Amino acid sequence: MVTGHGPGKILLFGEHAVVYGQAALGLPLSRGVTVTLSPGAGRLVVNLAPGIIAKTSAAAASPEALAAAVLGPDRSQLDVKVHFEIPPMAGFGTSAAYAVALLRAHDLWRRQSGRAPSASLYARALAVEAVAHGRPSGVDPATCLAEGLIRFERPGPRPKITPIPVGAPFYWVIGSAGAHGGAKQSISRLSSWRSEAPALVEAAMAALGATSRAGEAALRRGDREGLGRVLDLAHGILSGLGLVGPKVERTITRLRAMGALGAKMSGAGGKGGAYLALFPNLSAARRAATRIGGFVEVLTPR
Repeated sequence: MVTGHGPGKILLFGEHAVVYGQAALGLPLSRGVTVTLSPGAGRLVVNLAPGIIAKTSAAAASPEALAAAVLGPDRSQLDVKVHFEIPPMAGFGTSAAYAVALLRAHDLWRRQSGRAPSASLYARALAVEAVAHGRPSGVDPATCLAEGLIRFERPGPRPKITPIPVGAPFYWVIGSAGAHGGAKQSISRLSSWRSEAPALVEAAMAALGATSRAGEAALRRGDREGLGRVLDLAHGILSGLGLVGPKVERTITRLRAMGALGAKMSGAGGKGGAYLALFPNLSAARRAATRIGGFVEVLTPR
């Protein structure tokens, strides 16, 4: 029996814009997906942490499809047990976390028989992500494999991944307001709008890229108030693009009323999805998380 874990992720800035050449800032989460492989007959069991609701959708790859993509010929002789601590289709990079967990567990399994993997973990996770998302940017597996906050860019065929140091602790409340309905739908909607109004959409992508740069600068100097303003601006742009559903919008409004310095949606967007809010201190973040049903992540200087 072998086990692998993949953390979830949250994008602080740059969702969608990263596909258009802008930088994204990604943070790996303390919660994620754990996979256990054991000798068997190809069974797959999925367990969800308390409070997580998951529905099957034709817009997302199934756990079985991703397991088959990773395990290949070994699939028929391995039982797979999956434990989700984060909800699927909500903006937490669940498919990337699941892919990383599968790959790490399978690598341990293969090494027991002297079969070391040949390609990098990132390259293999990206290939599995293609099963889930078609042509992924690569930011999700890169963030899931990172040890802390990163800047992710695609200036060419290969990504540029840069660790970002921060100048002070940052206290986040993170959660989801329902499922977003599938990343492909939001990407397709934005692509269609770009065909109709290319200058307008590209200007919005450039503005989102500017928020990534301004957000990174605030993080580096430990400026919580400044970062909060940039979060609000990025959310406004994403909302104007039609990527923020009413459940997320109501949640953002509540978080700001609870004292958040700034708050925004995160991920693909759509009917629902992930959100994050920055609070001035840990106690305020914990109070808000309890009231809103999210969880707290603390980003500390390294």
